[in-house]
Amino acid sequence: MRRLKNKLTECKSDYANLEAVATEAEWLHAGTLLAMEAKYVSQVSSLEDEHRGVVTAGRAACQVAYAQLTRSASSSKVAS
Repeated sequence: MRRLKNKLTECKSDYANLEAVATEAEWLHAGTLLAMEAKYVSQVSSLEDEHRGVVTAGRAACQVAYAQLTRSASSSKVAS
């Protein structure tokens, strides 16, 4: 009977240790997910900023080209 009580105590201790390890693993997992999310959000934000810059530069280039084209067309009409 004493051996069974000792074995039961040992099993309860093992179970408590497993629960503690599982809880720690859950915290580590949550921390890893948060870190990955923060990195992803940062990368997306960076890409969005880069995209905005490219769009702005493209728009400016188109406006310059249009202005040059309309000036060139005006000059051609005046010369004719």
